[in-house]
Amino acid sequence: FLAGGKRPVPLIMNPRGATIGCIEAAGYSMDDVLVIHRTIHPRLLELNSQGCLNGHTPFSAMLAFYTLLASQLSGIPNIALSNESSANEATVADTGVNHQYSKSLEFENDFRSYVAENVSPQYNYFSFLRPLSELQIAMLFSRYGKYHPVFRSCNAGSKEDIWCGRCAKCLFAYIILSPFIPPQQLDTIFGKNMLDDPAMLQFFNELTGHAETKPFECVGTIDEVNTALSMAVERWYPNHRCLDEAKSRPYDLIVKSPGIPTMKLEGRCNLDTVTSQTDIFLQLFADQTLAVTGTKGKSTTTALIHHVLQTSFGNTRKVIMAGNMGIPLFDIIPQIDSTTIVVAEFSCHQLENIHRAPHIGIILNLYQEHLDHYHSYRDYQMAKMQIMLRQHPGDHCLYCTDSPDLRTLAEELEPQTCSALLPYSIGKAKQSPVAGMPSPLHGDHNLSNTYAAYLSTALLGITAEQFALALTTFHGLPHRLEQVGTYHGITFYNDSISTIPEATIAALNALEPVDTLILGGFDRGIDYTPLGTYLSKHSGIRNLVFVGKAGQRMKDEWQSLTPNPLSGRNTLSENDYKQIVAWCYSHTHPGTICLLSPAAASYDSFTNFEHRGNTYKEYIIQQQ
Repeated sequence: FLAGGKRPVPLIMNPRGATIGCIEAAGYSMDDVLVIHRTIHPRLLELNSQGCLNGHTPFSAMLAFYTLLASQLSGIPNIALSNESSANEATVADTGVNHQYSKSLEFENDFRSYVAENVSPQYNYFSFLRPLSELQIAMLFSRYGKYHPVFRSCNAGSKEDIWCGRCAKCLFAYIILSPFIPPQQLDTIFGKNMLDDPAMLQFFNELTGHAETKPFECVGTIDEVNTALSMAVERWYPNHRCLDEAKSRPYDLIVKSPGIPTMKLEGRCNLDTVTSQTDIFLQLFADQTLAVTGTKGKSTTTALIHHVLQTSFGNTRKVIMAGNMGIPLFDIIPQIDSTTIVVAEFSCHQLENIHRAPHIGIILNLYQEHLDHYHSYRDYQMAKMQIMLRQHPGDHCLYCTDSPDLRTLAEELEPQTCSALLPYSIGKAKQSPVAGMPSPLHGDHNLSNTYAAYLSTALLGITAEQFALALTTFHGLPHRLEQVGTYHGITFYNDSISTIPEATIAALNALEPVDTLILGGFDRGIDYTPLGTYLSKHSGIRNLVFVGKAGQRMKDEWQSLTPNPLSGRNTLSENDYKQIVAWCYSHTHPGTICLLSPAAASYDSFTNFEHRGNTYKEYIIQQQ
């Protein structure tokens, strides 16, 4: 739904079975739909009958212009497409040749620029699904069973409203859905088991990267296809012989994606053969890398260090930021020369398999997180500590002693380290030059992280004066104690990145006065007692909103605490952020703060914490 509860207006070109069926399944009638009828010129049909070929038609590009015309005629300026990130992969390997160019981000940007310059900047052409891969879309789509009998994605069978069962697009759709829909149900949708048809072998080889080119159809990436097949085999056929073969096969090297838990590889391979992109990169460039890890604060600290170094060195040295920030390490290799400094953010998943740690490492804190990827909290902690344990003589590792678990672990592991360990604390930060520097970052936790940035950049020759000057021009990252604005006297803050109790407590300590606090989301089994105890001692927060299963567990478990954190407070249990924001507007006193700091992950209702934070911000602005 759009602002004000309005529904999007569907547009269909040449309506037929599948498009009409999906419209009806969504609760629309054809009276609600903008319809375009497109016909082929008779001369083209005549030439076809004489043996002339059409060539490839960039249908999505034509659709862009058709929807632009429909947008102008209807007075609806926002045009939302459904093109995904997978469309950006080249059809012919190692070239720029992409049969899906008109679905790619490159085309989208080119078209937006063209329209803004030559038509009008009021039209907003974008793809709603661009951040998602085909695999993510398939996972989400699998949850909407009412569409399964009616949807189609087959060019050959479109006129007859069927899955033809003979083309690469049918095979791809079958494969990409196979991890999420049970085999018998999938066979019912497609009319057969597509993977049992020998006639599909050539298409299968093209889709999985065993042929020179991908099929010239709109399909996902080769990696997505292979991942989907692996997931389907593991989920539906756990005793299949291919898994037994994989367990016994003597792989020389296994390059693991960060998202694959190492515990899933146990018993299937020799873990000594496991490496990663991070591991390979650091074996080449560890001496030029300054890296940040920790449970919370990584992104802001990494961005600050990068900004300080880039501002201070100017054009004299190249400084590149990459890693868990979203820029793959391998992508920056062509830009690195002998003097380049790489500033990287590393997650536990990226660090657990490294054999060489960065020259300068920072561990900000350790709290319970990602426990679904590890056998125990200790395993998670040890993954982080590789940034210290894998350093060489002459390297430096900073760690914060204010984090009890980190302090204890660092002291325990110190005999195993061969680098210089540099402990720091908020107490030292308050006595350092950093304490007197103007900063855009709020709270003691940010002062501590700023001090870590100050110490680490000093190792690279940055002076206190240079650091202070750079700090004045730094801008905090979105979703991290981000001030959305003040409306009707209420100041709204978006701290959607806070997915653990300790981060929420730090946010509450940094802001004053918080009158309304929004908590909860996806439940990962984290202990919420410390947050409940904190709230029981801070009565100034009058309103609590509980979201999702994590929010419900907080509310239920806190009833037994003494004193009761819920006593004397207004509470709301709600999953709809539109309703949540409306409640916050009506219950938060002017002159105070409404804070989203959930202490829980977002995956129950959102793609990620950014999606959650953006939704919160959108409703704040819409309802002001």
